[in-house]
Amino acid sequence: MNIPQSTGATGPKKTGGNGWLILVVAVALLFAIGKCSSTTGGASSSATVAENVGNAQEALVTAVAAQPPSPPEPLSPAGVRRGAARVSIAAKEELAGEMIYSQNCYDHVARAFSWRKLDECGGFDAEASSALGDGEPVGAEKEVAWFDTEAAAGRYLKAAVAAGLDADVADLRLAALQAKVNARHEVKPEAAPAVATPTGEPDDKSEPTDEEENVTAAV
Repeated sequence: MNIPQSTGATGPKKTGGNGWLILVVAVALLFAIGKCSSTTGGASSSATVAENVGNAQEALVTAVAAQPPSPPEPLSPAGVRRGAARVSIAAKEELAGEMIYSQNCYDHVARAFSWRKLDECGGFDAEASSALGDGEPVGAEKEVAWFDTEAAAGRYLKAAVAAGLDADVADLRLAALQAKVNARHEVKPEAAPAVATPTGEPDDKSEPTDEEENVTAAV
């Protein structure tokens, strides 16, 4: 007798990892970043620029969250220094070169997350944002929006939280990172010259010491 085969829905097949998902999300991140960094004949509207920055940020979060959990590690001072130091190199291609470096850095985080690499990206963005100052170069709306203080902080914080860090801890980590970057620009005060202390003989009106009083009493 033929036993009818079950036609019910079966459970999802195990794929053995999230490799394909990570790849798809990374491609989406590259697409979002590409839109953010592409140039057009006309000036981009502020709304479109902000939307592109936001899309790149959300794609980054999705890509990091799809990767295997990475146990939190302490802030990497070496990573922060490396990122901050790279700004002067990328700046040779002006703001566009700085933006490309930052995007490539976070693309690496999206494909193969590591805390040190995240700290490097955060250090780069913090230094670039500081160097940008209050001025807004003409025709650099996309770059200025990318390195906006809140946008740069948002990328770092959201990636850290997506990797498993508590939001409050992520805030403290970012504050420590920014402090290290700011310390690079602090002018250390010069050591004050040593003041010579007079070592002359005591004058006649100085009070006698205990030993002198004892000697006088003995006499």
